[in-house]
Amino acid sequence: MVESFRARKKTSPAKILVVGDEPDIVSIVEFRLKLVNYSVVTAFSAKEGLERTAAEKPDLILVDTNRPGMNGHEMLEHQW
Repeated sequence: MVESFRARKKTSPAKILVVGDEPDIVSIVEFRLKLVNYSVVTAFSAKEGLERTAAEKPDLILVDTNRPGMNGHEMLEHQW
């Protein structure tokens, strides 16, 4: 009975940003994460990934490290 009076903290699913230059791979990762109830945001370039990071404030960023132009390591260094 005491349990019913406790305030319950509303928890939202973790927000994950997926950054990759191959749309098929990004789509598969997005689909799989959504199956287990994560909130997913996608980006297809480092520039877009940086913009989405600033706008969406994701809990986790999954980024392709072998990308043309700015690779994943450079993108994350630029962000922080």
